[in-house]
Amino acid sequence: MLYTLILKIKHNCPFSMFSEKYSSFEIFHWCNSQYDVLELRGEADEVEKTVGEISNELGMVLKVFPIEEQTQIVIKHCECDQLPFINIPEKFGCIQIPPVKYLAGIEIQKLIVTLDNVQHLMTEYKKTDPTAAIEILSLAPLKDVEDPKIVSLYVEEFRKDLTDKQYNAITKAYDQGYYDIPRNVSVDSLAEEMNISRRTYEEHLRKAEKKIMRKLIPLIKVK
Repeated sequence: MLYTLILKIKHNCPFSMFSEKYSSFEIFHWCNSQYDVLELRGEADEVEKTVGEISNELGMVLKVFPIEEQTQIVIKHCECDQLPFINIPEKFGCIQIPPVKYLAGIEIQKLIVTLDNVQHLMTEYKKTDPTAAIEILSLAPLKDVEDPKIVSLYVEEFRKDLTDKQYNAITKAYDQGYYDIPRNVSVDSLAEEMNISRRTYEEHLRKAEKKIMRKLIPLIKVK
């Protein structure tokens, strides 16, 4: 199952720092590994003034296309070697969906991922830039990309890694109130109902919990 992942990133890449310095408009960035295409949206005077600063701070501008009063397109030489995260999504089988958005020092990325590679992606981002602040804004099944605010995780993504014994152990624990506060049932009682030893039942339960949490925590953890 494929998902659309939207990340909010605060880090010291040239585009983020440029957008923080000139924070009154939005910047949208496309790249084909030869040229950068930047779309600047904002107040007309601010956009026009800032276009002149791009060559000084982001590399040589080749052409400027005014689209309308408040939007200009800038084409420049590619500077992707200055972007620390640029090759990481492909490394883990993720697909980045352009454009990348920059606003007031914040970078917004949209990617196509599987649940299994979200954690690898986040870990590699933090390894590459330990000072970066990374937050998952949304994770939605690909079919729901029209409304990325919907975070819908399919049951099979959690169920498929559980053995039958692990699945039965955790569902019985949940159904009988083991996770209620206060608990309504003990591990001894649950093990007895399943006709296995307490130690064996606990092993099934803990393994199930670990597998589920391994998938869930990266989705809710704020970096």
